[in-house]
Amino acid sequence: GVNKIYGIYTLISDATFNAINNQIVARKIDYISVVGKKEPIFVYELLGYPGSIDDIILETADKYTDGLNAYREQDWDKAIAFFNQALEITPDDGPSKTIKDRCEKYKLNPPDKDWDGSFSMETK
Repeated sequence: GVNKIYGIYTLISDATFNAINNQIVARKIDYISVVGKKEPIFVYELLGYPGSIDDIILETADKYTDGLNAYREQDWDKAIAFFNQALEITPDDGPSKTIKDRCEKYKLNPPDKDWDGSFSMETK
């Protein structure tokens, strides 16, 4: 499934994220379009309960978020730099590896001019 792509276990949709209403901390992972859905959705990784999350996880999530924002602005080099910073903190951070690799590919073959920042999933 989608979790494997990012190397994480707990991926939720934006609808679920909005429903938990800050009771659990999550980081935005990507904006994806999935088979069978017309509109792309944001997906999030659950990190834990507020006040119980290791600082290293929060620092990694902050760098990742900065990288994701640069990625969505198509600033590939800036995004890669942030993902590298996240990987320096947490070398096995799957989402940072995944989106960094995607940035490297987009640097060589940029998405269409009308790209909305979403990534098209081939499978559910």
